Amino acid sequence: MEGATGPEPPVCPNCGLVGDRRVTYYGWHVLLEPDMPVPAHMVPAWHRWYVDVGCVAWRG
Repeated sequence: MEGATGPEPPVCPNCGLVGDRRVTYYGWHVLLEPDMPVPAHMVPAWHRWYVDVGCVAWRG
């Protein structure tokens, strides 16, 4: 989000990429894998996160 402040997102110890911090509809932030789209059928339903066109994340 524009103007958001806080510590830098952590770096993945396995791949070295910085996580994508996304705000949720409840105002909380989640860290998601950057640039790693995965087909939904490959991820268990209770582990799926979706991101809408406004970059807001929600759990499906």
